[in-house]
Amino acid sequence: MDETTFHLWQRAAKAWVRPGMKLSMPKERGPSISVITGISERIGMVYFNVFAGSNNSDHFLSFLEHLKLHRDGRSTVVLDNLKIHKAKKLEAVYDEDFRELYLPPYSSPLNPIERLWAVIKQKWSKQLHQFTERIYSRQQQDRITEEAVGAIRSMIGRWRSYFKKKKQTSGP
Repeated sequence: MDETTFHLWQRAAKAWVRPGMKLSMPKERGPSISVITGISERIGMVYFNVFAGSNNSDHFLSFLEHLKLHRDGRSTVVLDNLKIHKAKKLEAVYDEDFRELYLPPYSSPLNPIERLWAVIKQKWSKQLHQFTERIYSRQQQDRITEEAVGAIRSMIGRWRSYFKKKKQTSGP
């Protein structure tokens, strides 16, 4: 399980500009979109949640509660050492059949979902300009943020269906 954040205010790493063209970049931070995703070795992507704003212990608690309700048997939730993963309010969610296991510090390469984030963020950086060009107007910010949430949901949803196909076609 892991989370990541997509920013509508990110700057493109590269840009093509014609001579005489003016390139405008955001001067202040804009909205962020957070994603929490759980994957399973047995069945691939289990559940994901995409929402506007920053992740916090309340969002994470809600995610864990959903995961616990829809799990298939005993489960171990593997987590990195993000502060919200260790919030006191989460202790009530865990029990003998739904346990937490923390990765060692600075060991994100051990988390297979990091590869998914790398691919999705690369795709996101190619789509980002569609949203940042329009977000300079504060009146449009909420609508554009919702469009961006939908775009990210769609990208992750395509990966979810990939995991399901992979599961169905793989042998014993």
